[in-house]
Amino acid sequence: MSKNIENHDSVLLLQDCIAGCKMALESMDDIREHTDDKQLRELIDKYYDEHTGLSVDCRDMLDKAGADIKEPGVFAKMAAKLVTFSPPTTH
Repeated sequence: MSKNIENHDSVLLLQDCIAGCKMALESMDDIREHTDDKQLRELIDKYYDEHTGLSVDCRDMLDKAGADIKEPGVFAKMAAKLVTFSPPTTH
């Protein structure tokens, strides 16, 4: 029985990882189009590729487990957009 619980927890974690990767990729896409700095663009591209690879790995594991892929929640996506396009604050 504990194997089923561990497997279920693993599936939930993988689903959340994919949702997080999707949100990160969308944010990087949004930022990339507004970036003129070459070094920053290269850094964004590097992490974009890493998040893409993580997402593919998680999808493969979910496929093997026969589980569905979870989409990021609407509120989480909206919050990510707000953070991405909000001006920085100084304290």
